[in-house]
Amino acid sequence: MTGINHAAVGGLLAVALPLPIAIPAALASHFILDMLPHYGIPQERRDKSVFWRFFGTADFLAVIVFLAFVVLVVWQRWDIFICALAAVSPDLVWVARIIRTRSFNLSKNETRFTRWHARIQRLERPWGVFVEIPLAVGLVALLASVIR
Repeated sequence: MTGINHAAVGGLLAVALPLPIAIPAALASHFILDMLPHYGIPQERRDKSVFWRFFGTADFLAVIVFLAFVVLVVWQRWDIFICALAAVSPDLVWVARIIRTRSFNLSKNETRFTRWHARIQRLERPWGVFVEIPLAVGLVALLASVIR
């Protein structure tokens, strides 16, 4: 699942639940979302796919903008920021590896956590982009409407 979808669900959980409960719920939501159908292509093709690299980079930047927007620009809601960050945090392992190896091929999973995290994402499909983008727009719009 894209980071922006994880962040938006984390933000919605911050609005719906009290903060002490919302943080672990946001973290758990990450893994639940990763089990749903979402965008993905085979690992060995990711470095060669211009669209995959653009999509992944755009998603990462969208999460940064979303987090900054939540705290700095309009809402000034630290609870949403914390829960959105908690919801995105399991993917920071992948971001660190992409930066370190300069490769989007994340198939080499050395730890038990990364093996498990990769294994639960069995429903990554190219057509998942048609799930991810409308979901992101809807979740962010819903969060914006709830905050106002």
